[in-house]
Amino acid sequence: MGQKRGSTRRDLLRAAAALGGGLLLGACAPAAAPSAAPASASAAAKASAAASAAASAAAGPLAALEDAAKKEGGDVLWYLPGSPDLGAALKKGFEAAYPWAKVNALSVAFNALPQKLITEAVTSAPTADVFMLPAAFRQTMLQNKVPAAATLASDKLLPSDLMDPQGYGHPCYVLLVANEYNTNLVKDPPTDPFQLADLSWKGKIAFDKPQNLGQSTIWLAVRRKTWGDAKWQQWLDGLKANDVFITATAGDSYSAVLRGERAIGVGSSNDTLSQKPGTPVAADYKYPPVRFVQYIWLTAKASHPATGKLFMEWVLSKDGQTAMASTKRSPAMAGIDSPVAVEKILPAGMSPLPGSDLQDFYDHTDEYMSQLTKRWSG
Repeated sequence: MGQKRGSTRRDLLRAAAALGGGLLLGACAPAAAPSAAPASASAAAKASAAASAAASAAAGPLAALEDAAKKEGGDVLWYLPGSPDLGAALKKGFEAAYPWAKVNALSVAFNALPQKLITEAVTSAPTADVFMLPAAFRQTMLQNKVPAAATLASDKLLPSDLMDPQGYGHPCYVLLVANEYNTNLVKDPPTDPFQLADLSWKGKIAFDKPQNLGQSTIWLAVRRKTWGDAKWQQWLDGLKANDVFITATAGDSYSAVLRGERAIGVGSSNDTLSQKPGTPVAADYKYPPVRFVQYIWLTAKASHPATGKLFMEWVLSKDGQTAMASTKRSPAMAGIDSPVAVEKILPAGMSPLPGSDLQDFYDHTDEYMSQLTKRWSG
């Protein structure tokens, strides 16, 4: 849960150091037949009012949101971490759905975006209307009062175990984080991540620095709930003793495995989905992966909050999620007909770890990071 204290300069400095990472349908009732009798006239007026209310309900909550967005001018400023291909795809789709609207998709480096948002929030500088960041940044964003809670009609279409309990972040796409291994070097990948703490894997593992709050961070953090603290700490110590190659980014870990510099690493589904046939890297789905979920947030100081919310509604709609899938990112919504849908990637009978397994990490990120940073200082 979010903290309820105000931002301080100490918060900002601490965050900077840590980051070094269905429409509601109503049946329209027919109006009553007109009558000259006063009592009937009164009944007709009531029926007319009821019909008007039903018509408004039939239009759904998006109708009022569209009107408000038009009054704002239809502009929305969206910050996203890198990913210009994603920016182009969602901009095109939203502007096709709402020709009177305009999306300014500003791509910011992943490691720079959190600090940019915090700085703009605490200094009251102009900022984005909406932004994308994973929930690993939730604690820091709430401490610095960056996002606003938003209730969206599209929320009901998304997996409940990925939902922010307070309505700040809204899941928009998923990457499956698992072990990636070089098929020339590993013939029998682990059936349990705990096996990687065995000395037989010494000098053979790579993952990106936990301070990124990225793929390796959630892969490491998610085990604590299911294993308990003692086994989790033992595992971390075993990995530390195995001289893990700490890379700058998850993409660098994939490259190290591809080159054969390390036999196995931590990476996401988009690595193997986008590689050419015959590439000697495979994803290990012998045990459930963890979902790296990208969230979309409304800023507390949005200049165009209605247009921002309308953009969020579209991103989380079937059309928006289909556009998301066109960029090789797995949509958060189930049932999207795409080869990159989670259910199409995983073997039959396999499901990702529950999103709820990471909720404690999202709420107490600092405490988890203290455990990871004392082993891998970054």
